This record gives sequence, C-alpha cells and structure tokens, in this order.
Amino acid sequence: MNTPENAAEHVIMIPEHAGEGAGASSVLVDGGAVSLSADDAGEAGVVVDETRPKDATRELPEGAEKLDNGTIRLILSTPVVLRVKTQDGVQDVPYNEVTFHPLTGSQMLDAIGKGNAAKTTQALMVSSLRIVSTRADAIVRNMDARDFFKASKIIQVFTGSGQKTGQ
Repeated sequence: MNTPENAAEHVIMIPEHAGEGAGASSVLVDGGAVSLSADDAGEAGVVVDETRPKDATRELPEGAEKLDNGTIRLILSTPVVLRVKTQDGVQDVPYNEVTFHPLTGSQMLDAIGKGNAAKTTQALMVSSLRIVSTRADAIVRNMDARDFFKASKIIQVFTGSGQKTGQ
C-alpha cells in the first residue's frame, strides 16, 4: 500500500473537453488508462495522482548529496588514489569524493556512440565529472564496485524522466 512517504506526484492533464461539462474521460498514463471526470479536474484542469510509487531512478544513493547548483557530490566509501605525473614530478592524488554535473545533449550523444551499455555508462560518468578526462576515466575505473554502482545511480538521476508537467 502506498503512503505519502513512498508516493510520488504525477500530474495528469485532463482533455480540453472535460472542463466543459463533459462526462468521464480516459487518458493514458504510463501505459494504463485512468478514468477522470470533469469534477476531478476542478478549475485547474489537472489532477495530481499521488498513488504511484516514486521513480527509483530519482532517489540518491547513500553517501550522495544534491548541491544547490544542481550537481551531486558522492562521498566514496573507498578513496581512489591516482599516481599523477606532472612537470613537478610524480605524486599521489587522493579522491575521497567526486562531484557529478548534469549532462548535456552533446555528452549524451558522445556516450551513446561508445557502444554497449557498460561503455555508455562509463562515458557518461567521465563526462559528468567535468575534470581532465584521463583522470576522470582513471577514477571511474578504479572505484570500489559499491561506489561505481552509486555513481551509476547518480547518472540515472540525471538521465531519468523529468516532471510529467512538461516543465
């Protein structure tokens, strides 16, 4: 049984004729028909259906935090240490956390061109980190499996379906 704690809002648009004294109308929502009357819509012309469970792809994994600028910071359960060679010599650079940024259409197209789902996910993670790609790739490849799974869930947050209102 759904409760307000595990229910998400889905806005269902009532067909135009429903507000003009018409009888019950049916609209398709996620492949299922929902029967609505003009009285259900009221003056606003919409019904908010809170009976459906939350979209799991929109929930952040443990250790992740959405920041005010829209990025998502993930505290790694196992830090990734990269050995980096620069003009100043070789040094170990620890990554205790990583920050993922919302993706662009260009980044999506580039990642989709990588081939299979695993390579696409990897490419999306690397692009979303927005740091030098060789470092980002090394971080992703050396993440603990639990952190990799959490990072893939964050990518799903950025690529999951948005609000049903079109906004």
